[in-house]
Amino acid sequence: MRKQFTLLQISVLVFVMLSFPLTLLAQGITTAAINGVVTDKDGKPLQGATIQALHNPSGAAYGNTTREDGRYNLQNLRVGGPYTIKVSYVGFAPQIKKDVYLELAQNFKIDFVLLETSVELNTVVITGDKNAILSSSRTGAATMVSKKTIETFPTVARSFQDFSKFTPQFSGSSSNANSAAGRNNRFNNIQIDGTSYNDLFGLAANGTPGGQANTNPISLDAIDQFQVVIAPYDVRQGGFTGGGINAVTRSGNNQFTGSIYGFGRNQNFVGYSPDTLHSKYSDFKEYQSGFRVGGPILKDKLFFFVSGELTKRTAPMENVAITQKNAAYADSMKAISSILASKYNYNTGGYDAFSQNRPSGKIFVRLDYNLDENNKITLRNNYVDAKDDNIPRTVSTLLFADRNYVFNSTTNSTVA
Repeated sequence: MRKQFTLLQISVLVFVMLSFPLTLLAQGITTAAINGVVTDKDGKPLQGATIQALHNPSGAAYGNTTREDGRYNLQNLRVGGPYTIKVSYVGFAPQIKKDVYLELAQNFKIDFVLLETSVELNTVVITGDKNAILSSSRTGAATMVSKKTIETFPTVARSFQDFSKFTPQFSGSSSNANSAAGRNNRFNNIQIDGTSYNDLFGLAANGTPGGQANTNPISLDAIDQFQVVIAPYDVRQGGFTGGGINAVTRSGNNQFTGSIYGFGRNQNFVGYSPDTLHSKYSDFKEYQSGFRVGGPILKDKLFFFVSGELTKRTAPMENVAITQKNAAYADSMKAISSILASKYNYNTGGYDAFSQNRPSGKIFVRLDYNLDENNKITLRNNYVDAKDDNIPRTVSTLLFADRNYVFNSTTNSTVA
């Protein structure tokens, strides 16, 4: 008998097949997990013990029960903390573990030994080593960059990729920026909130969208923490043969927090020329300003986070064929420009020094909603608009202003 399928049934089947593996990938590398075993004092596993983990800043609760062998797993937990973990079982005294902090993609192991309530108990202290060199949560060479490190480490470019240099296998030469383990940066994989943030054309030096406009793919103030990995043996991470940069963004919690910042420099901070003339650098300026704010809309339920940033860079660009090779070329260029204008009515533009402008604007918005212990909803949008004056200048070529052009880059990314 031949079974007939409707167009609707086929469409639903294709949608499920395409979305299911992608969903697993995003869940596995944007959150953390806790696992362990619960036993009594004789080492016998306790089946059905209740495990509850509370993310104190946001009130997000996660729960599960132990299996027949006493083991438990809490998946898809928000990174950071502190967490309060409570274990309870009928006829046994409950135990509480406080001040637990989770790192991105970490599977934190905590075991509990419960004692019967009829026994008078002394204080029980449970410790767990989340930085053990040899543990099941280690899946290869990796470096964690926390929120505290991002806030305290100095960076002129304010790019989260600068922090990848904390990993010894990463280098940052001008010819091959963000090279991991000797591989070209085009073999890296950059993910933010589980979505790809790679330069699909492979033309940008930093390997991210907007790289050709020399802008960062996201404001540094919108990054919570990220992980840098080299050749991990983890089925949740792949798609690269160089290095992987896996970042998650900030979210709001039960307290209103925010900041306003501004950075700037001009020619007075650049220095003097290295030649014998020791001349001062031409007019130059670079400024960055921005803000971030987050907090509750509904306590323990709905939270928001907003980040905005504006940058502008203006730098002089000279015609190096004239200034560095032969100043007499200026007369030739003047003559060529005059002939083209009078005979062909073509305006070549100037050939003196130009000001290269590089403005950009970024806005990031995120909403988090705690439905219950097993369901959380996150919706965020990242918008980046950037421009960069592309002014080619070579020693061997005489170039007029008509060769200049503006590179426009707009990135709009939404993740749910």
